[in-house]
Amino acid sequence: MTLIQRFSLGLALIALAVVVTTIVAIHAPSLGLSLVPDRGGDRVLVAGAPAGGPAKGSAILSIAPADAPLSAVELGAVDLIDEPDTLGYEAYDAFIARQGELHALLQSNAVEVTYESGGERASTILQTRAYRWVQDLPFAYWYLIACGTVISVIGIWVQSVRPRDTKVRLFAVAGYCVALSGFPAAIYSTRELALEETLFRTLTIVNNIGAIGFGVAMIALFARYPKDLGIQRPVALASIGFACWLAATHLRFFPEVGLGVMSYAGILAAMVAILCLIAAQYVATKRDPAARRALSWLGMSVMVGAGSFVLLVAVPSLIGIDVALPQGYAFGFFVVIYLGVALGLTRFRLFELDRWALSVLSYVLAALVFAAVDFTLVAMLALTPSLSLGITAALVGLVYLPLRNVVVRRREATRDLDPYALFRASTEIALQTSTDMRAQRWRQALEAHFQPLHVDRPEVAPQAGEIEGDGTALILPAYDWSPALRLTHYRGGRALFGPPHLQVVENFAALVMEAEEARRAYDRGVKEERSRIGRDLHDSVGARLISSLRAHDDHDVRQMVRHALGDIREIVGGLSDRRETLANIVAELRAETMERVGGDRVDWPLTECDDSTIVLPYLIFRNFASAHREIVTNAIKHAPGSALRVDTRVRGGVLHHRVSNPLSVHPSTRPGAFSGNGLGNIAERARQCGGRFAHAKSDGFFIVTIELPLEPAEAAA
Repeated sequence: MTLIQRFSLGLALIALAVVVTTIVAIHAPSLGLSLVPDRGGDRVLVAGAPAGGPAKGSAILSIAPADAPLSAVELGAVDLIDEPDTLGYEAYDAFIARQGELHALLQSNAVEVTYESGGERASTILQTRAYRWVQDLPFAYWYLIACGTVISVIGIWVQSVRPRDTKVRLFAVAGYCVALSGFPAAIYSTRELALEETLFRTLTIVNNIGAIGFGVAMIALFARYPKDLGIQRPVALASIGFACWLAATHLRFFPEVGLGVMSYAGILAAMVAILCLIAAQYVATKRDPAARRALSWLGMSVMVGAGSFVLLVAVPSLIGIDVALPQGYAFGFFVVIYLGVALGLTRFRLFELDRWALSVLSYVLAALVFAAVDFTLVAMLALTPSLSLGITAALVGLVYLPLRNVVVRRREATRDLDPYALFRASTEIALQTSTDMRAQRWRQALEAHFQPLHVDRPEVAPQAGEIEGDGTALILPAYDWSPALRLTHYRGGRALFGPPHLQVVENFAALVMEAEEARRAYDRGVKEERSRIGRDLHDSVGARLISSLRAHDDHDVRQMVRHALGDIREIVGGLSDRRETLANIVAELRAETMERVGGDRVDWPLTECDDSTIVLPYLIFRNFASAHREIVTNAIKHAPGSALRVDTRVRGGVLHHRVSNPLSVHPSTRPGAFSGNGLGNIAERARQCGGRFAHAKSDGFFIVTIELPLEPAEAAA
């Protein structure tokens, strides 16, 4: 059979079981009443009735055939008990006998119901029906049916996927046993008043068989999963022992013990055996993190689901305390087990289980401790429930919770790795001098952090990090500084990789990228500073030296050389970000220009700049001075003896500097006479400051214009 065929057949069987159960549930005589036991007394109360029947809240005293009112049967709260296997054998027999008597009475076409309402007794005749309508079945019935159906569907699905796997079969059989226990309980626990005696006995026996069968199947499962403990013979003997215990319970080999104790003692013994096997599996999976993770998932589900049922139903029944939660609703805890496995099959948050499994189990343990202490105080010290509850809450809050917090903190401290080591390594990776060295340092950092058993390269590099093999391997993509890597067996094989580890790698890679960008920015800064120094030497110092070559006497040469040395000191001083006022810069450049060209050939009128107190940063005044000197050098070189006209003004926070000189009457015939480095350097200086540079020939003049902002642009700064 194919998977779909197997699953479809299973669904059909479940549907058939639901239909049969519902048919049995509705084929019971009915008065059309909704009855509930009086929790504070021993009476049966009316929660709903047809027109002409007893009012809501009335107490039903007795019922009798309409044609034989003297054969009335008195009713009590015990007649509505939903789980009779909590009684002793004699009480159980009496209860079943009354059920048979009431069932026979309801076979009449009409019954006389005697009730009490408002302190007054009254009687009324109600017509009986041989069945109930489906819509009359209470919510508790459909709740139990839904629990059994969900569990069975999950069991059928996992068995359809892996039909030959013994472990899967055991898990599915455990689910079928839950349904085998829940479906009969849905019939007798939600009856209107009575069932036929033989049917009632059969249903309670089948219910108990399903409960014990679940325990036996889970014991066999945890003996094999996730590790085979090699205890098949003891498990087989235990299964035979539980079967004998079940037979002894219903064949009454120990009548003095009582039906309730026999039934729930077997359930409790099965739960203890399951917990012992979970502990044994925890030890056996010490060196297998994948198996340990699977055990954590299934074991936690079973402890929360089955453990809650035992804690809230079986234990109170054994020690004689009224069960606050109806047994039918307690079946919902078993759904937790199977939903947990369904989520595990889809890998939902499977890798993150270890982050919160301890917390979940600690809270479950807190509930167990709370219940145990409360039951002990009530049973042994005979305290009132309210006083016992207060003492228990104080003990759990003051003793258990602080101890739990200490354990959790210590576990977290020993498990977490040092994230700061990766932060330090990110800078070291970025500062390596070659790609091979950066890749090597990246790998070393990952090995030190995750402690994998093996690190190699995957056959296919992924686009993003991914987890492989249920967490046994972490595959990382290629980065600019490293090829793709595959890390196998986290922490030497003692743990599994998960989404948090992917996040760690992504954050680590982001740190390396930022450090790489910082290093590249540093390299760019170094190159730009070298270019700046080179341009300053070319434009300023070069201009001085060219002027010294054209000097007529030694005094002028020495003067020019001294100025060149001053320029060198100024260039070096730029590293300390020296500042200067606009008036000083303009005055110095005017004097220098007149000295180089000749005072009578320079027309540089005074403007507001000569009185300006605006302080220019080094980037602006150095580029301004160097650009002007380069312009003068070009004029001297290409138009010797020509006069210069210079105009410097400030408009709208921008320095406008314009220099013009007549074109030479003997222009150079050398190719690219005006295409050397000078004009390019001037344009680059203007760009660095966020300004503009332009040059043109007009009416026999060569005109150069520079516009510089008085504050450097953000990109330039």
